[in-house]
Amino acid sequence: LAVGNVVGSTVFYMTANVGIIAVLHPIGSGGDVLTVHWPFLAGCLLVVTAMLARGRVTRVGGVVLFGLYVAYWIANYL
Repeated sequence: LAVGNVVGSTVFYMTANVGIIAVLHPIGSGGDVLTVHWPFLAGCLLVVTAMLARGRVTRVGGVVLFGLYVAYWIANYL
């Protein structure tokens, strides 16, 4: 229930904000979306799905997720 709440809230937040902003002014997206953001999103989604399918997130899993977060920010600024 909590995961569904977080996912639903995030999806609504992203689509509503982007939709309202696009109505006011067109939004351009650079090449980073396909080369940086989407691959990290897909990778993190796979990792989190595997963890949730097992029923728990261990300390090692937390370290992996934190490492992905740090890698994302490093890739974002390179």
